[in-house]
This record gives sequence, C-alpha cells and structure tokens, in this order.
Amino acid sequence: MVKDKGELEIALDHANQANADAQRHFKKYQEQIRELQVQVDEEQRQRDELREQLLNSEKRNAFSQSEKNDLMQHLEQTERARRTVEAELFELKNTVNDLLSQVNTLNMNKKKLEGELQALHTEFDETLLELKNADEHAKKASSDAARLVDELRQEQEHAQHVERLRKGLEAQVKEMQVRLDDVEGIALKG
Repeated sequence: MVKDKGELEIALDHANQANADAQRHFKKYQEQIRELQVQVDEEQRQRDELREQLLNSEKRNAFSQSEKNDLMQHLEQTERARRTVEAELFELKNTVNDLLSQVNTLNMNKKKLEGELQALHTEFDETLLELKNADEHAKKASSDAARLVDELRQEQEHAQHVERLRKGLEAQVKEMQVRLDDVEGIALKG
C-alpha cells in the first residue's frame, strides 16, 4: 500500500509537472496569438493605406491623361490654325504678283501675318513642351500605380500567411488545452 501511495505521489508529481509545462506552453501560445493579431491588424492598416495611395495615383494618372488629351486637342487646333495661316500667306503671295498696285498694302499684311505665324510657332513649341511634360507625368503615375499594386499584392500574401500561422497556433492551443484537461482529469482521479 505504501508502495502504491509512493507511486501515486510520483505520478501526481509528474502530472503536476506536465500540467505546469502545459500551462507555460498555453500562455506562450496565447502571447504568440496576441502578437500575431497585432501584426495582422498592422498589416491590414498598411494594406488600407497602400490601397488609398493606389487610388490617389490612379486619380492623378486619370487627371494627367485628361490634361494630355486637352493638350492634344489644343495642338490639333494650333496645327489647323497654322495650316490656315500658311494657306492665307500663299494666297497673299499670289495676290501680290497679280496686283502690283497694292504692293505696299499687301506687304504690311504680309508682315502682320508673319508675326502671327511666329507667335503660332512659339505657341506650338510651348504646347509641345507641355505635352511632353504631361506625358512624363502620366508615365510616372502609371509606374507608381504598378509599384503600389505589386506592394499591395505582397502585403496581402503576407497577411494570408500570418493568418494561416495564427490558425495553426490556435489549433495547437486547443490541442494543448485538451491535453491539459486530460492531465488534470488524470490528476484528479489519481
């Protein structure tokens, strides 16, 4: 009987030791779950920020594209105006040859038209420069949007990985709880 009592005390000591170990592991897993939840929340916030940045980049890209389209229309109008002025200049030159009596008047008109043509050339050059700048802005915005999409995809993959780890740890905690309950049950029966 004393031998049985000694064995039971040893078994109880072992059960208590196992119970203490299980409690430590349980607390450790709970802390890991809390840490992972904080990490998941932070990554969710970062993902939301990246999504907002992506939307802003897409808006900037759309605005740049709109500006580019406006500049293209302005360029087409300027080109039409330039061709019109060149056609008028050609007609005036023919008129000068036909109407020598109006040479002085036509020379003044010619100078005036040449000044307008120069102004149109200057405006055309400025429009081309603006178009080039708008095109560079659109390319940069498009590049930024592609980079942000890639970063968002990576963050989502990471968040999914962390979620899988969290679920695995929860399963381990449940398993440890079952073991703990079993050990406590054995200890209570003993």
